[in-house]
Amino acid sequence: MLLKRIQKTKIKSGDILLFHTKGFSPISWAIRSLTESYWNHVGIIVNESDDVYVVEALFRGVAKTPLKKYLNNSKYVIQSIRVKRNAYRTKQEYLRAIKTAIRRAKVSVGYKYDYPSIAYLGIKYLARGFLKKILPQTWNPLNSRLAFFCSELVCYCYSKTSSRYKNIFAGEKHPHQKCDTITPKDIAKSRHVYKILWEEI
Repeated sequence: MLLKRIQKTKIKSGDILLFHTKGFSPISWAIRSLTESYWNHVGIIVNESDDVYVVEALFRGVAKTPLKKYLNNSKYVIQSIRVKRNAYRTKQEYLRAIKTAIRRAKVSVGYKYDYPSIAYLGIKYLARGFLKKILPQTWNPLNSRLAFFCSELVCYCYSKTSSRYKNIFAGEKHPHQKCDTITPKDIAKSRHVYKILWEEI
């Protein structure tokens, strides 16, 4: 696979960054193992006059992190993806969606991390047999409206921005999936996104 180095000039506001955390990180490993994904974290790009930032839900809450913290950092493998134009009926709707996603990302900074939702997802992915059958698959009963986990935040930013699809990150198996059950894998595998650039140190 040809790996390309991410450049700030290639990334636009509204783009999404997927992260694979290297080294010893039990939480990152658990997320990848439970969701059977290469990716364990996700954030959304916001380009402001002074710098380029990643708005992301961290354990301390939703934060605005300078992109340069992640570029050329050997701790991470990162991939940039962009929402497809054809996920929307018109170009105007698509452009409005990008603006909406950026605005929602900005106003979400400072919100708390959604620990209860993460706990439920852990139970959901570990559940077997009868328990798995009775657990909701498309929504999260422990979700908080005033908190986010990483993929929930990115999904929320684009939620209901398309008149064609209620949730552009929902999989074909669960087309009515809510943002509170979306994982980094769901975002990476969505048919409504495409890869921009990839960086691996």
